[in-house]
Amino acid sequence: MYKIESKENLTPAEAALVKAANRRDRIKNLIILFLVIMLVLTFFSNTIMNYSLPEVAVQFVEEGDIAPVVRGTGTAEVENPYNVSIASGRTVNSVEVQPGDMVEKGDVLFKLDDTESEELKTAKQELATAKADYQKTLFGGDLSDSDITRIRNGEWRDEDTMQAQLADVNERYKAAKSDADYWERRVNALSGNASSSSGSSDDDDDGDSVGLGNAPLRMPPSGGAPAMGVSGSLPPRIMAEDSGSGSSELDRANYEKSYADGVLASVTAEKEALEKSIAAEIELKQKKAAIDAAQAKVDRLSGSADGGEVKSPVAGKVVTVAYTAGETTNEETDAAVIQVEGRDLIVSFSTGKEQAAALTPGTEAKPQYAWNYTDFKAKLKSISKDKDDANKRVLTFVVDSSEVEAGDSVALMISQNAQHYDTTVPVSAVHEDNSGKFIYIVEARQSPLGNRYIARKVPVTVEASDESMCAINGSLSGSEYVITTASKPVAAGKQVRLTEDSDAS
Repeated sequence: MYKIESKENLTPAEAALVKAANRRDRIKNLIILFLVIMLVLTFFSNTIMNYSLPEVAVQFVEEGDIAPVVRGTGTAEVENPYNVSIASGRTVNSVEVQPGDMVEKGDVLFKLDDTESEELKTAKQELATAKADYQKTLFGGDLSDSDITRIRNGEWRDEDTMQAQLADVNERYKAAKSDADYWERRVNALSGNASSSSGSSDDDDDGDSVGLGNAPLRMPPSGGAPAMGVSGSLPPRIMAEDSGSGSSELDRANYEKSYADGVLASVTAEKEALEKSIAAEIELKQKKAAIDAAQAKVDRLSGSADGGEVKSPVAGKVVTVAYTAGETTNEETDAAVIQVEGRDLIVSFSTGKEQAAALTPGTEAKPQYAWNYTDFKAKLKSISKDKDDANKRVLTFVVDSSEVEAGDSVALMISQNAQHYDTTVPVSAVHEDNSGKFIYIVEARQSPLGNRYIARKVPVTVEASDESMCAINGSLSGSEYVITTASKPVAAGKQVRLTEDSDAS
């Protein structure tokens, strides 16, 4: 082989040799570069791949104590506040207090215009009308003078007395009616006998006839005074018992019938008078109740602002004031709300009955956003059933803070009693999807280039949790490493890399 000294003036054969040599050199260089790259990839592929994987921190599953925390938000309210109302529509001339002011009993809250309200005028008219209706019924003619006097003295008959009086007069009316009917039949029978046979001495009045000379005298019903007849006087009673007196049996029957008719008329009038009297008294009771209600309304409208001033009926702290000067009051709106001395500011919210079961009244609560307060205390006062949901309980807290006013929204948290659990993990380790809650654990697998770490999904249930830890239950042996944080989303079955300070590294 010879060396070509110069590339100029080469023969075609020499130029072909040079071109072939250059091609071989390029191929050789490419092969060398490829081998170098493969060598680099072989030695550094594990490191390069690791930098593309999610970096995760893991922690050993361990046993521990959990003190679950209950959180909730409620509106601060005054416990049993005193609501000051102004019953009538009055114009407010001035407001003498503001929310937060302390007042004593009798302090002036509002000054009102002295003009009588339309509501009060209407109420007085209603009272006058009710009294007039009462008087019309009282003196309407259905009550006796003694009944009027009794009612004016406030002596009302009860239902038992009315029932007994009606029973007595009905019984006497029944007896008087029976007596009058008897003598009417007797007169009819004797009148018929006289026209057919004036000398007959035997009468048969369908079983009720009496013989001549011995017809019974019909006396007034027991307990009743002799009744006046229709004409105003009783016919003389026939006392003769023998036919020799000159009176016939028919005359005697006519006299008895007239007397019985008088008794019946008297008892009937008494019965009707009693029924009217009872009906009038019942109506009067209703109208008396209407007068009392109308009077109470007038008193309420008149007394809501004594002399144009609305005064505090209690001592305490003014929570809210509803009106400003120039506005008109109304009965539906509380003019002011006062927190009575000795009563608490409370906050309530609902929670699950399982969570509430672990709480005890008297336990202290903390604000969820403690940085908002410098002076804050809260304590669980009571646990009660939620009226809207049988599976929930209402927690009521007493709040003691100069920085909380009625109407403020307050977020609280309260810890339950701590319990010991065999398997606990950080709160950040628990995830949730459509299938439920789960955790990721790492499994180490051997490879020619070292250990590879694979994420595996394990479904779990959360038995309890607090601020940082959860007690879980699932298919775990207790020796797993659970992923607590990750630099990228983790997927089940995919490789991950561990942080340098991980427990499993």
